[in-house]
Amino acid sequence: GTEIIGRFNLAGISRGPFQSAGLGYWVDRNHLGRGLASAAVGAIVAEARDALRLHRIEASTLVHNTASQQPLPG
Repeated sequence: GTEIIGRFNLAGISRGPFQSAGLGYWVDRNHLGRGLASAAVGAIVAEARDALRLHRIEASTLVHNTASQQPLPG
C-alpha cells in the first residue's frame, strides 16, 4: 500500500489585489530532515505562482519549530 508521510494544502485563497493563500503542512516525524518538506513547498509555490497566479503564500509555524522557519534554497 501507499504510506502517507505528510500533507500540504493551500487554504483561504484570496483573489482581487492580494492574490494570496495560506500554506499548511505536516510531515511525519520519522521522515524529517530529508528535505521532503522543502521540496514539496518549492513545488507548491511554483504551481501557485504559475497555475493559480498567486502573488503571496503565507505559512506560519510554532515558535519552537526552527526547521520550518528556514528560507527555502534557491
